[in-house]
Amino acid sequence: MLVLLAVPVVPAVLLGEDWVRGLWSGELPDRALIVAGAALLASDILLPVPSGPLLVLLASRVGWPAATAAGVIGLTVGGLAGYALARWGGRPLAVRWAAPDELARWEQAIAANGSWMVLASRPIPVAAEAVTLAAGLGRMTLGPFVGWLLVGNLLTSLVFSVLGQAAAQSEVLSVAVVLAVAAPLALHQLARNRHNRRAPKD
Repeated sequence: MLVLLAVPVVPAVLLGEDWVRGLWSGELPDRALIVAGAALLASDILLPVPSGPLLVLLASRVGWPAATAAGVIGLTVGGLAGYALARWGGRPLAVRWAAPDELARWEQAIAANGSWMVLASRPIPVAAEAVTLAAGLGRMTLGPFVGWLLVGNLLTSLVFSVLGQAAAQSEVLSVAVVLAVAAPLALHQLARNRHNRRAPKD
């Protein structure tokens, strides 16, 4: 997972601003790009799609409002898919998409801290998908789950999209792509460390 998340960063660092801009400067119409971006984000439960860099790049081309909308739609569809897979498919199906220890970790976190964990996990790679699966396994009430999911996806999409548009206007898009990978990874490590400190010792 870490290697796949690093894929957008390496060219951005080595090849610079012109390469990152050129990636999104082709002939594909904006509308098609928005639909493709939303579809990629929706597939995040199946594929390791780095949502932060994708939203940054999308916003640099189509603007933050359209990128935010694509993010909310795509991430929400993916989150609902994860919840449904786990709730109605059970643990044997859920562990095909997340490691058993990761699922157990987030099931405990949801049980201890409530459904707001769905909100807190949205920008965090690996955790975002694992939490939706854990919520399904725990049979979290659908209404609160969808509510927290929508709010989290809106905030996450808005932050990355505004960052992408601002970075494009300031001609520092490659820096924004690197930041969009590094910040969520740092959040993931912080979440793991916090859980490990709270975990009971044998």
